Amino acid sequence: MHGHSAELAELTRDYDIGFVAPPGEPEALADVLARLADQTRDLPEMGARARRLAEAEYDRQRVTPRCKALLKEILGTGRTAKSVVPTVQRPHEPQATEHG
Repeated sequence: MHGHSAELAELTRDYDIGFVAPPGEPEALADVLARLADQTRDLPEMGARARRLAEAEYDRQRVTPRCKALLKEILGTGRTAKSVVPTVQRPHEPQATEHG
């Protein structure tokens, strides 16, 4: 994985909010699906952590100003979006979990 995909995978692992399988690796996907099947009792809490993170860091009131600033920068410089998109901003440090 590279770029934003790698950052999203890191965020997912660090906050224990899901599982990640690299693109084009069916064996890795099968492993993830097996882990999901084995850990069904942990899934509600994992989903709750993901929701809390999304609501705290990625709601409209936080994201809209970032998007507007990015668009202003793109339009003002003539550069492409890819050349000015910042890396994924890390929210607060993840809390320790029982799983890692």
